[in-house]
Amino acid sequence: MQRFADIFAEASDELKKATTEQELSRLLGAVNGKLGAVKTAEDNGWNVNFNTSGTFVKLSFKTEFEKGTGVETFTYRIVDGRARLTGYNINSNALITN
Repeated sequence: MQRFADIFAEASDELKKATTEQELSRLLGAVNGKLGAVKTAEDNGWNVNFNTSGTFVKLSFKTEFEKGTGVETFTYRIVDGRARLTGYNINSNALITN
């Protein structure tokens, strides 16, 4: 089940200012449509950054999908003790060639 609206609803204010719910849903839907469901995700590193703008956590995964592989990076801002999605990036040749 795709819960793109829930992802957007729980995202940080920065993400909501940078994109609309419809745009985020189209992006995530395209990734899902071209690559299929996630089969496995392996930790590919993480980073915590404290600065005057807040606390940010970046998580990277080597992800195997049904139709290819990619490196996904999720950036979260910690707001009132909760992680809020601030950014999502995927680097995948299969996303372009499929």
